[in-house]
Amino acid sequence: MDIVSSGLNIDAGKLYTYAASTARLFSVDGTCPARAERLRLRAELRTLRRFHSALQAKEERGETLSAAEEWILDNHYLALREAQSAEAELRGRGALRAAGGESLCFALCRALLRAGGGKLTEERLQCFLDGFQSVCPLRQSELEMLGAFARCAVISALAEVCRAMERPEGDKEGCASILSALFAALRQLPQMDLDALCEQVNIPGLILALDPTGEYPRMDALTKRDYLRRLESMAEASGKDAPALARELMERSRGEGRHVGFFLFDEESAPRGEYYLALRFALAAALALLVGFRWGLWATALLLLPISEATAKLTDLFLSRLVRPRRMPRMDLRSGIPPEGKTVCVISALLTGAESAAKTARRLEELYFACGAARARAALSFGLLADLPAAAEKESAEDAAALGAAEEAIRALNEKHGGGFCLCTRPRSFDGERWCGRERKRGALCALA
Repeated sequence: MDIVSSGLNIDAGKLYTYAASTARLFSVDGTCPARAERLRLRAELRTLRRFHSALQAKEERGETLSAAEEWILDNHYLALREAQSAEAELRGRGALRAAGGESLCFALCRALLRAGGGKLTEERLQCFLDGFQSVCPLRQSELEMLGAFARCAVISALAEVCRAMERPEGDKEGCASILSALFAALRQLPQMDLDALCEQVNIPGLILALDPTGEYPRMDALTKRDYLRRLESMAEASGKDAPALARELMERSRGEGRHVGFFLFDEESAPRGEYYLALRFALAAALALLVGFRWGLWATALLLLPISEATAKLTDLFLSRLVRPRRMPRMDLRSGIPPEGKTVCVISALLTGAESAAKTARRLEELYFACGAARARAALSFGLLADLPAAAEKESAEDAAALGAAEEAIRALNEKHGGGFCLCTRPRSFDGERWCGRERKRGALCALA
């Protein structure tokens, strides 16, 4: 049954029950490669292009187009644009859970479109996912590809309508109504906040949100995604489903009073820094021995420093290609920094005069704007760690002018932004030769701490 002949128009109030019934009819029976879904998408696009070309030829002949044909002719570009986006998201994906020979997520999205005659809104999508997952929970990888499969399902439905319109008995008026809904869905999909929607319906994520330390709910979206991907990987390795494993980890987290991440990610035990140094030393020693055998010990002694530098760069290049970077976990601070995260953000600078003081104050204000400090004024302050240049005496005649300019610049920032800026200076100390700020920038930061 295709979208044209289904004749369904289930309202949002009954969609949950319909989705649960749909999930019971689906039977997860293996996997299908993501490449198969990409090939399907390309085939449906060929149907759309062929029909669009026929309509263009019909229009050029001066023939009258129906309302449905006008929809295809005017909005064909939307299908091409969203198909390109969907194919980019599917590229590089692995095997997908299958139901009836097609991916489970695609079948879900197609069933949703059929249930409403092509209508697709955030409300309907969330309601359908809630009902579907009450019977068949989706995996994290499937939720991440929800937007791509929604686009694929809409484009597949458009191709179905085109094939129906090619038949002599096709209901052109009904097709026009469905096309209107489908193209509206293509316009709305880029505007939908699918990340937030998936977070609301992600069952393992909702379980992890009960983290007894309260840290998981305050993490940013990418960190939560990393946690859920790790949970899914552990579930596959242990033969459990992700919701059951999430509940198990949450029980351990509550029992020990620790953040759930301690049970998802093992602490690094391997001495990676030692391995890195050992690799550098071994490579340098091997090259030094080769040089020694070829040109003698005197050449080795002369080339020891260049060999060491070359092997360091070679090791760094090799490891940067071999070892994938790992993203550090982050908290979501868009709504502001919590009181327990009170922080001072500083710039260490050398005050050589009034001009350098003004320049450094501008950099401090740029930092203020970059941090979005207007939303977190109570928890985030900004400071200028100002050192005076080295001099032959502990105090010099130019000090007062430079410090006065810095004080005036910080005062202006406080008046402009309602406070939150400070100036920190320290006296020079004798380093054995001249008077200067002890240990320069490092010393300034240590003194602040």
